[in-house]
Amino acid sequence: MKKTILSGMIFALILSSHIPSFAFNSINENDNIFYNKNLNVWSKEENKNDISLIKKISDGTGSYSIYYYDINTPAFILSSNYEFIDNNNLIGIDNANLKYNKIIYKDSKFIEQPLTIEELKNIFKNAEIIKISEFKNNKIKIKKPLFKTKEILLVNNTDKYFHKYFINPEKNGNKNIKGLITLDKKFKKVEFSHPSGDKLIIYTR
Repeated sequence: MKKTILSGMIFALILSSHIPSFAFNSINENDNIFYNKNLNVWSKEENKNDISLIKKISDGTGSYSIYYYDINTPAFILSSNYEFIDNNNLIGIDNANLKYNKIIYKDSKFIEQPLTIEELKNIFKNAEIIKISEFKNNKIKIKKPLFKTKEILLVNNTDKYFHKYFINPEKNGNKNIKGLITLDKKFKKVEFSHPSGDKLIIYTR
């Protein structure tokens, strides 16, 4: 009986130390994607009458995504540096600003439209949305279930800029979406930091 209880406790600890991740239909450099104006849908599979686009990344440290109709004809430039398709929508992640957009076709051109909080909740279903304005003195406390992990998504509703910020511990971050952070059992504190020393601190309770 004691062995069974001990084994169950160990299994629970293993599960609680595992950091889950969202599965995104990512758009990588040189990938082709397709947009159908009649159906208003994005896809990685081409259908009749689709607009074909190819993704490129700009040069430099502040790289961002550029989509082309062909190798010489740009279609649109985004503020984001990571995109994925979710429910037939093209979603752009602006990691430097912790802002999130969907790309829509309007007045014969592609534009970025900010995602609402409700849209973010629908995309990041397992994450709690945390606005930057909710931090007090650059600190916040997040309630987390005992022995379980919890995802949060930082959303910037201020004029702050977060270029070059990183997550510490690194394993609690998401390599593509800077604002998507996993809070786990082991670490009671996660820092969102800049090399200069500026930081936001997230405590769990």
